[in-house]
Parts: sequence; C-alpha cells; structure tokens
Amino acid sequence: PIAPGAGVPTGTVSFTSSSGSNRTVPLDAGGIATFTTSDPFQAGTETITATYNGDANFTTSTGTGTQTVNHAATTTTVTSSPDPSTFGQPVTFTATVAAVPPGVGTPTGSV
Repeated sequence: PIAPGAGVPTGTVSFTSSSGSNRTVPLDAGGIATFTTSDPFQAGTETITATYNGDANFTTSTGTGTQTVNHAATTTTVTSSPDPSTFGQPVTFTATVAAVPPGVGTPTGSV
C-alpha cells in the first residue's frame, strides 16, 4: 500500500508478456506473487506486465519489467556416408545442428 494506507493486499496478480504468455497467480501472505515458467521466449527483450487485480480494500495497479533472452548456443556435427569412400563415388554429407542446454528447441535456418 501507498502511505497513509496500511495492511497487506490480497488477491491475484496477472502477468502478461509482450509475446502473449499470460498467467494469473495468487499473492502470498506477504503480498508477493511469484511464478516460474518454462515457456521459451524468443531471443531479444521481453516486456513483462504485472497487474494487481485489486481486492475489497486495495485498488488495482500495474508495473512492468523486462527480461533479456540471449540466443541459445548450438552445436553442429558433420557425418558422411559412405565413409570410407572410393575415388569417384558419391558421398553424402549431413550436418546436424542442436541447441546446447540450457537452450531448448530445434534450430532453423541454413547450413
């Protein structure tokens, strides 16, 4: 509460991200709303808006913050078939690109 108000707000807070993720969570006994998400955000800056939904004694309010999401590291492995080959024989080369934990997902683009 803002002075001269007193007490601890109750109720819920709705979190919304600029990419469209939404979550509503209850306030704890100290007036704090917390959640953990494993929803992958795109690389860049994500804006998070928290809206306190109010209760019988407290009005609604809104705050914003940002979360910077870095690109996930990748690893690339190359295989060939057949291996070994003989002179003049066609050889197929394959590159496999994968995210390195804690990054997730399947990389797209070109090699």
